[in-house]
Amino acid sequence: MTDFLKKRSKLVVLSYGIVLALLVVGMLLFMINLANVHVAYTVSDGIISIDEGAQLPATEMYNTAFFNYFNNSATNYGYTATDAAQKVYDFQIAMSSLNNYLLACVCVAYICFAIMLIVGNHNRNVYYKSNLAAGILMPLVVIIMSLIALIRNFGMLGNFNENYDLYRATSFLMDPKVEDIVKESAINNNQILLDNSTRCNSLGFTIVTITTIIVIIYSALMIAYTVYRYKESTKRRNDILERAANN
Repeated sequence: MTDFLKKRSKLVVLSYGIVLALLVVGMLLFMINLANVHVAYTVSDGIISIDEGAQLPATEMYNTAFFNYFNNSATNYGYTATDAAQKVYDFQIAMSSLNNYLLACVCVAYICFAIMLIVGNHNRNVYYKSNLAAGILMPLVVIIMSLIALIRNFGMLGNFNENYDLYRATSFLMDPKVEDIVKESAINNNQILLDNSTRCNSLGFTIVTITTIIVIIYSALMIAYTVYRYKESTKRRNDILERAANN
């Protein structure tokens, strides 16, 4: 086992870079099923305005269907249109913030990985203090950032579950692929909304949870591997020096 770990150092360390790619997957798929959970808004002199006439530049969607539904539907979940819009706005801003944080995690993680390669953790037969420091500190940074991402992800998942009906309705009402006449019909027939909003679910949160946990576990294993290699190298070096002294 000892010889295997020494001879497969390049495989062990380079595989870390592949594992870190899971953070990229998590970031890219994080909002895949929540892409339409948003409202249009305008900003004037630093003041946020969310009204029926606001437009989303990306999809050219207005808030018209959203406001019509929450102003007239018997199943509007107890929200006025204004309150519902504000809650959705807060959610979309928080989701965007977390998505940006996941991007930062990816960038920092690969910088840490690059530092490990620069000091030669992947190809040194003997681990020195520089290798020990890089092999502990760099994965530790990744672990800390991943833990923060995981905690924030759980917080957003709790928000999503608590307000699932609202966000599901929003996903339907702000979907540019659904015709306006269908959205209007949902005001008096909630089944139409349910049938056309099944894509709105927690899949993205699950993906981020799984990918970050895997990255955390492998990062911890990298630290353990580095400590093992350093101790093994130090013992081997000391044994050589001791034999040389005795001779």
